[in-house]
Amino acid sequence: MTAKEHALNKSQTPRRSFLKFGLLTGALVGCQAVGVVPGVPAANPTSSLPVAATRTVEIRYQLVGDAVAYSANPNGCDRTTIQGTVRDLAGNGVGSLTVHVWADDGSWDNALLTDGGGFYSVDVMDNVSTLTYKVQLVDSSGAILYSDVVVAQAIPDCNLNLMTLDFVAS
Repeated sequence: MTAKEHALNKSQTPRRSFLKFGLLTGALVGCQAVGVVPGVPAANPTSSLPVAATRTVEIRYQLVGDAVAYSANPNGCDRTTIQGTVRDLAGNGVGSLTVHVWADDGSWDNALLTDGGGFYSVDVMDNVSTLTYKVQLVDSSGAILYSDVVVAQAIPDCNLNLMTLDFVAS
């Protein structure tokens, strides 16, 4: 090593040591705020995300057999109907529970209550339908979800225009 190279290395050593020390202590990290000590919580922490729950899940109901049952509508070919029952763990019907039914394309939306025996029924179209419908059990405000959304694809056939979705508590 020449005298010039040795002098250059000697003059850069304090700078390199300073940079190494700065990196190790976090003082030179680009994403760390000045004055923040790693591992020490801030005196007044703030959240950057809004904390607001708009929906909660309470009691879970599941679709019986994980399938929609299709059959002929007793009212004939001039309508498509979604119907079913909601039952508790003992097999008793759950009355006054809101059933939200809507068309996937947004063209139709309805909420209805189960009767005292847990039965519900709604005509979704005045003829056979090709639409996809969604069904979910919710509270009266729609804020508490009691089931997952169940997808029911209508089949445009007079022998399959009654869709039955039975739910049971899990």
